[in-house]
Amino acid sequence: MINRAFRFLSLAVAAAVSQSATVQPGAVRQPPVLTVFALNDGAATSSPDATIVLSHTVVGTVPTSYRVSSRADFAGAAWLPYTRRPELVNVAGLSTLGCDVPGSVRRLRLFLQVRSTLGDEVRIVNGQRSLTPVVAESNVLADSICLVATKPE
Repeated sequence: MINRAFRFLSLAVAAAVSQSATVQPGAVRQPPVLTVFALNDGAATSSPDATIVLSHTVVGTVPTSYRVSSRADFAGAAWLPYTRRPELVNVAGLSTLGCDVPGSVRRLRLFLQVRSTLGDEVRIVNGQRSLTPVVAESNVLADSICLVATKPE
């Protein structure tokens, strides 16, 4: 009788432990990895008022969101819904560096990061079952472009 009770208790504990770390099917995938990042497809210069395309290549899971910042720590940068060719329309207010291109006003340096929601993890806390999103963030890549003032005609 004691052996049966112990066996039942062991099975119950094993089931509870496996439920606390169960990831739904399809959730174990390679996180997104940025392999290429270039501003305007690698152009050296751009007009300060032009739209800047964040050209990039990602391998692994397709990202669900991205963020871009002129700061490497992404302070204040919001996550946005992912698109394959995100654009940055307003560069005013972003921190810039000096630039050695004639006629340039400044060098804009941007950092890009993507992330993907891989699935939901089932957790049991205090007997309550809940789903917690499993999110994987990518590496961070940076590129810069010189902003050149155009002469009014």
